[in-house]
Amino acid sequence: LSRAIIQHGLSFSFVKYKWIRELLLYLHTRLKIPSRNTTVSNHRRIFVEEKYKLKLAMRRAQNKICLIVDCWTCITQEGYICVTTHFVDVN
Repeated sequence: LSRAIIQHGLSFSFVKYKWIRELLLYLHTRLKIPSRNTTVSNHRRIFVEEKYKLKLAMRRAQNKICLIVDCWTCITQEGYICVTTHFVDVN
């Protein structure tokens, strides 16, 4: 459920929506639907796992990493920076 929420950019409170809860219980009557707090904890755990996997993949890429930096200022004089990383993995 947490991975689906992440994949589709849904809010943490998605698990509190009445019809979602009813649908999930209809599909699996013994399902223990997680609370919003549990969902947040799951997101943090998934983030740490994925960050670790990404670090390993980038470490294996060795010298095949390219960083692109884009800086700009919006009309209200707020500064922004975007860093994009591309790397070639074994696949």
